[in-house]
Amino acid sequence: MIQIRRKEGEKLIEFGGGANPKLSPQCQGGPDVCVDVRVCHNAEGKQTVDFTLDFNELFGDKISSNEFDAALAVFVLEHISWRKVPQFLSEVHRGLKGGGKVVFIGPNTENQMKYILSKNEWDGDEGSMMFGDLDYPENSHKTAFSPRSIVKLLQEAGFENIKVGPYGLELGELKIQTDMVVEAFKPVQGTPQNALEMLGEGVGSIQS
Repeated sequence: MIQIRRKEGEKLIEFGGGANPKLSPQCQGGPDVCVDVRVCHNAEGKQTVDFTLDFNELFGDKISSNEFDAALAVFVLEHISWRKVPQFLSEVHRGLKGGGKVVFIGPNTENQMKYILSKNEWDGDEGSMMFGDLDYPENSHKTAFSPRSIVKLLQEAGFENIKVGPYGLELGELKIQTDMVVEAFKPVQGTPQNALEMLGEGVGSIQS
Protein backbone atom coordinates (compact mmCIF):
# COMPACT_ATOMS: atom_id res chain seq x y z
CA MET A 1 0.00 0.00 0.00
CA ILE A 2 1.36 3.42 -0.94
CA GLN A 3 0.12 6.53 0.79
CA ILE A 4 0.96 9.98 -0.56
CA ARG A 5 1.00 12.67 2.09
CA ARG A 6 2.14 15.92 0.59
CA LYS A 7 2.20 19.57 1.46
CA GLU A 8 0.85 22.16 -0.94
CA GLY A 9 3.37 23.04 -3.62
CA GLU A 10 5.55 19.96 -3.20
CA LYS A 11 6.91 18.49 -6.43
CA LEU A 12 7.16 14.71 -6.76
CA ILE A 13 8.68 12.46 -9.42
CA GLU A 14 8.10 8.79 -10.16
CA PHE A 15 10.60 6.65 -12.04
CA GLY A 16 9.35 3.64 -13.99
CA GLY A 17 5.62 3.82 -13.26
CA GLY A 18 4.83 2.68 -16.78
CA ALA A 19 1.15 2.31 -17.63
CA ASN A 20 0.15 2.24 -13.95
CA PRO A 21 1.91 5.09 -12.15
CA LYS A 22 1.36 5.50 -8.42
CA LEU A 23 1.60 9.30 -8.75
CA SER A 24 -0.48 11.62 -10.95
CA PRO A 25 1.40 12.53 -14.15
CA GLN A 26 1.26 16.03 -15.57
CA CYS A 27 0.29 14.62 -18.97
CA GLN A 28 -3.03 13.65 -17.36
CA GLY A 29 -3.46 16.96 -15.61
CA GLY A 30 -1.84 15.87 -12.35
CA PRO A 31 0.81 17.65 -10.32
CA ASP A 32 3.60 15.06 -10.59
CA VAL A 33 6.29 14.10 -13.07
CA CYS A 34 6.27 10.48 -14.26
CA VAL A 35 9.16 9.20 -16.36
CA ASP A 36 9.93 5.81 -17.87
CA VAL A 37 12.18 4.24 -20.47
CA ARG A 38 9.35 4.21 -23.00
CA VAL A 39 6.07 5.99 -23.59
CA CYS A 40 3.18 4.10 -21.96
CA HIS A 41 -0.63 4.34 -21.98
CA ASN A 42 -3.25 3.13 -19.53
CA ALA A 43 -6.26 0.92 -20.33
CA GLU A 44 -8.19 3.97 -21.55
CA GLY A 45 -5.43 4.82 -24.01
CA LYS A 46 -4.24 7.90 -22.12
CA GLN A 47 -0.53 8.57 -21.95
CA THR A 48 0.96 7.99 -18.50
CA VAL A 49 4.58 9.07 -19.07
CA ASP A 50 5.52 12.76 -19.15
CA PHE A 51 8.86 12.10 -20.84
CA THR A 52 11.21 9.20 -21.43
CA LEU A 53 14.56 8.72 -19.77
CA ASP A 54 17.26 6.06 -20.08
CA PHE A 55 17.89 5.07 -16.47
CA ASN A 56 21.31 3.72 -17.45
CA GLU A 57 22.46 7.19 -18.52
CA LEU A 58 22.90 10.59 -16.89
CA PHE A 59 19.65 12.55 -16.66
CA GLY A 60 21.19 15.66 -18.20
CA ASP A 61 18.97 18.72 -18.37
CA LYS A 62 15.79 16.64 -18.35
CA ILE A 63 15.90 16.75 -14.54
CA SER A 64 17.37 19.80 -12.83
CA SER A 65 19.41 19.72 -9.65
CA ASN A 66 17.45 20.30 -6.43
CA GLU A 67 14.14 20.12 -8.33
CA PHE A 68 11.98 17.60 -6.41
CA ASP A 69 10.74 17.19 -2.86
CA ALA A 70 10.39 13.41 -3.16
CA ALA A 71 11.01 10.56 -5.59
CA LEU A 72 9.41 7.13 -5.96
CA ALA A 73 10.57 4.05 -7.86
CA VAL A 74 8.58 0.81 -7.62
CA PHE A 75 10.39 -2.29 -8.99
CA VAL A 76 12.81 -0.23 -11.06
CA LEU A 77 16.35 -0.59 -9.71
CA GLU A 78 16.61 -4.28 -10.62
CA HIS A 79 16.10 -3.37 -14.30
CA ILE A 80 19.16 -1.10 -14.36
CA SER A 81 22.59 -2.50 -15.21
CA TRP A 82 24.52 -3.26 -12.02
CA ARG A 83 27.31 -1.13 -13.46
CA LYS A 84 24.94 1.86 -13.70
CA VAL A 85 23.00 1.63 -10.42
CA PRO A 86 25.44 3.88 -8.49
CA GLN A 87 25.15 6.51 -11.21
CA PHE A 88 21.34 6.31 -11.18
CA LEU A 89 21.22 6.75 -7.40
CA SER A 90 23.58 9.72 -7.62
CA GLU A 91 21.37 11.31 -10.27
CA VAL A 92 18.26 10.81 -8.12
CA HIS A 93 20.16 12.40 -5.24
CA ARG A 94 21.08 15.36 -7.46
CA GLY A 95 17.47 15.88 -8.52
CA LEU A 96 16.15 16.03 -4.95
CA LYS A 97 16.02 19.17 -2.87
CA GLY A 98 17.86 19.21 0.42
CA GLY A 99 15.80 17.15 2.85
CA GLY A 100 14.08 15.40 -0.05
CA LYS A 101 13.00 11.79 0.35
CA VAL A 102 13.34 8.84 -1.99
CA VAL A 103 11.42 5.58 -1.67
CA PHE A 104 12.33 2.41 -3.53
CA ILE A 105 10.37 -0.82 -3.62
CA GLY A 106 12.14 -3.81 -5.10
CA PRO A 107 13.21 -7.41 -4.73
CA ASN A 108 15.21 -8.63 -1.77
CA THR A 109 17.30 -11.14 -3.71
CA GLU A 110 18.70 -12.63 -0.53
CA ASN A 111 15.20 -13.62 0.57
CA GLN A 112 14.24 -14.64 -2.96
CA MET A 113 17.02 -17.22 -2.97
CA LYS A 114 15.97 -18.52 0.44
CA TYR A 115 12.43 -18.93 -0.89
CA ILE A 116 13.57 -20.73 -4.05
CA LEU A 117 15.80 -23.07 -2.06
CA SER A 118 12.90 -23.89 0.25
CA LYS A 119 10.88 -25.30 -2.67
CA ASN A 120 11.18 -28.78 -4.10
CA GLU A 121 10.91 -27.77 -7.74
CA TRP A 122 11.46 -24.86 -10.09
CA ASP A 123 8.47 -23.25 -11.78
CA GLY A 124 7.59 -20.11 -13.70
CA ASP A 125 7.14 -18.01 -10.59
CA GLU A 126 10.78 -18.39 -9.67
CA GLY A 127 11.86 -17.59 -13.22
CA SER A 128 9.90 -14.35 -13.23
CA MET A 129 11.08 -13.52 -9.71
CA MET A 130 14.74 -13.85 -10.62
CA PHE A 131 14.87 -12.71 -14.24
CA GLY A 132 11.79 -10.53 -14.82
CA ASP A 133 8.80 -11.17 -17.06
CA LEU A 134 10.93 -10.77 -20.23
CA ASP A 135 7.85 -9.66 -22.17
CA TYR A 136 9.80 -6.73 -23.65
CA PRO A 137 13.56 -6.07 -23.70
CA GLU A 138 13.66 -3.61 -20.80
CA ASN A 139 11.62 -5.90 -18.52
CA SER A 140 14.56 -8.06 -17.47
CA HIS A 141 16.49 -8.09 -14.21
CA LYS A 142 20.08 -6.89 -14.47
CA THR A 143 21.13 -6.64 -10.85
CA ALA A 144 20.40 -8.03 -7.40
CA PHE A 145 20.07 -6.45 -3.96
CA SER A 146 20.10 -7.36 -0.31
CA PRO A 147 19.22 -4.95 2.50
CA ARG A 148 22.92 -4.51 3.24
CA SER A 149 23.92 -3.81 -0.34
CA ILE A 150 21.20 -1.24 -1.02
CA VAL A 151 22.05 0.63 2.18
CA LYS A 152 25.72 0.74 1.16
CA LEU A 153 24.86 1.98 -2.34
CA LEU A 154 22.59 4.71 -1.00
CA GLN A 155 25.19 5.85 1.51
CA GLU A 156 27.79 6.06 -1.24
CA ALA A 157 25.36 8.17 -3.30
CA GLY A 158 25.07 10.64 -0.41
CA PHE A 159 21.81 9.61 1.25
CA GLU A 160 21.24 9.38 5.00
CA ASN A 161 18.56 8.22 7.46
CA ILE A 162 18.14 5.02 5.42
CA LYS A 163 15.51 2.50 6.50
CA VAL A 164 14.77 -0.92 5.03
CA GLY A 165 11.70 -3.04 5.74
CA PRO A 166 9.69 -5.92 4.24
CA TYR A 167 7.17 -5.25 1.49
CA GLY A 168 4.47 -7.51 0.13
CA LEU A 169 3.06 -10.83 1.23
CA GLU A 170 4.81 -13.70 2.97
CA LEU A 171 5.68 -16.61 0.69
CA GLY A 172 6.17 -20.25 1.48
CA GLU A 173 6.25 -22.24 4.69
CA LEU A 174 9.30 -20.29 5.89
CA LYS A 175 7.27 -17.04 5.86
CA ILE A 176 9.84 -15.37 3.64
CA GLN A 177 9.07 -11.88 2.34
CA THR A 178 10.83 -11.55 -0.99
CA ASP A 179 10.50 -7.79 -1.53
CA MET A 180 11.61 -4.76 0.45
CA VAL A 181 10.84 -1.07 0.80
CA VAL A 182 13.70 1.37 1.25
CA GLU A 183 13.51 5.03 2.20
CA ALA A 184 16.34 7.54 2.40
CA PHE A 185 16.85 11.29 2.64
CA LYS A 186 19.14 13.80 0.98
CA PRO A 187 20.92 15.63 3.80
CA VAL A 188 19.86 19.14 4.73
CA GLN A 189 19.91 21.35 7.80
CA GLY A 190 16.57 21.14 9.57
CA THR A 191 13.76 18.60 9.42
CA PRO A 192 13.41 16.28 6.38
CA GLN A 193 10.37 16.59 4.16
CA ASN A 194 7.51 14.08 4.53
CA ALA A 195 6.02 13.97 1.05
CA LEU A 196 5.82 10.18 0.86
CA GLU A 197 4.88 7.61 3.44
CA MET A 198 5.40 4.02 2.44
CA LEU A 199 3.63 1.10 4.08
CA GLY A 200 4.29 -2.57 3.41
CA GLU A 201 1.15 -4.46 2.53
CA GLY A 202 0.22 -5.28 6.09
CA VAL A 203 3.61 -6.81 6.88
CA GLY A 204 5.76 -4.18 8.48
CA SER A 205 5.51 -0.49 7.90
CA ILE A 206 7.92 2.36 7.45
CA GLN A 207 6.86 5.82 8.41
CA SER A 208 8.76 9.07 8.16
